[in-house]
Amino acid sequence: TRPRAMIYVACNPAAFQRDKREVERYGYHMTELSLFDMFPQTSHSELLGVFELIIHQFAVTLLLQPGLY
Repeated sequence: TRPRAMIYVACNPAAFQRDKREVERYGYHMTELSLFDMFPQTSHSELLGVFELIIHQFAVTLLLQPGLY
């Protein structure tokens, strides 16, 4: 069974964008995005994304791309 939602945290915006596309291929849609400055003494910041499973979109994806799963 797939989780209905997941939370993803990344400190690299490019990696977050790459991984977001991959997660969306499996029927998840990002519903929230937050930026955190966990270490204010550095130039780094963290992105937190909430992804929710879209049931009907996931079924269509599986039908159209049988080798995906």
